[in-house]
Amino acid sequence: ETGVWFGSYCVAAITSSNELLTPFSYAIEHGVERYQENANEHPVFRERRLLPPERLKGSAAVLAAPGGGGYYHWMVDLLPRLHLLEQANIPVESIDHFVVNNYVAKFQQETLEFFGIRRSQVVESHWHPHILADIMYFPSLPGEFGHVPRWACDFLRNAFLGEFSGSSVAGPPKRLYINRSKAAHRRVANEDDVIRALATVGFKNVSLESLSIPEQVRLMAKTEIVVAPHGAGLTNIAFCSPGTKILEILSPNDISVVFWSLATQMQLDYYYLLGTRLPASNVSKYEEDILVDIDAMMQTLKLADLR
Repeated sequence: ETGVWFGSYCVAAITSSNELLTPFSYAIEHGVERYQENANEHPVFRERRLLPPERLKGSAAVLAAPGGGGYYHWMVDLLPRLHLLEQANIPVESIDHFVVNNYVAKFQQETLEFFGIRRSQVVESHWHPHILADIMYFPSLPGEFGHVPRWACDFLRNAFLGEFSGSSVAGPPKRLYINRSKAAHRRVANEDDVIRALATVGFKNVSLESLSIPEQVRLMAKTEIVVAPHGAGLTNIAFCSPGTKILEILSPNDISVVFWSLATQMQLDYYYLLGTRLPASNVSKYEEDILVDIDAMMQTLKLADLR
């Protein structure tokens, strides 16, 4: 028998003889955007003891992924594993339980319901960190950390665009600014100034958190230019049409290639702008706020022919 244990940003598949099944065990390496390569350094080996596993009757599919509670990893690492199950001739409707990181956010509930997964079938690894089932399925993660393979993008587009991209959005804006006003960290320090400046060239300010998944999909499918600070909202560029222009605003202390990679897969026209440095703070570089040089942003838009 093989059980599964969930830690902070890691998953471990463990046999009944207490061996780690490395092909199905993942951990995000601290401080870098990649999965840990040395299995001997998996965080499970730092645990003094594990609680006994909870037994689930029937079959269980492990969808939970490191960081899978957040929107980006949920969409590109967790949901595409449903496609792998189908490709392995394991229909979703034949599975009794689905193990996900948690089931509290609206997007988590909406997307699982979309794929026909009922609340009664959901097991949250956050509350059930060590489980065992009569039959356990371990679909692989789609790809390397932060680099979404094209098939995973196509899976999301085929699933959601086919259902939600109709003409029900009346006159959607062609230019969007995705704000981080509701984010707990990595906010834009002078976002009001950014919004005012972009409004002069036709950009609409939007909080994607306030929209349903269908509304987000419809909006992004019909947008021609997107400006946004680095954040999970940019995951939705997967639903943009090829050639859509993207300007990502990055912190100078945390330069990520995640959305450049996604934009490249989707044949989008990607640009970036580095924010200016803020006075030193006591938060990690991944959580620091971003200060945007308004003149530099408008000049970048002009040079990229986005104005």
